[in-house]
Amino acid sequence: MAEAHKELTLDELLADPIVQLVMRRDGVTAEDVREVIERARQAQSANSEGRESRTHAFDIATGVMPLH
Repeated sequence: MAEAHKELTLDELLADPIVQLVMRRDGVTAEDVREVIERARQAQSANSEGRESRTHAFDIATGVMPLH
């Protein structure tokens, strides 16, 4: 039987212990990630006015990353 894939929210992704270990190793905080996403969201909004938005592997608007 096929398993349904749940899409993680940004909070769930950032709460993952492995993600936290990698972020700690790289000196990145959850706030750093949120700031980058907010800047990308603002840039996407500015660039997509009047144009159809592109599909992203990471959905900037919702903070959801699909698991495949």
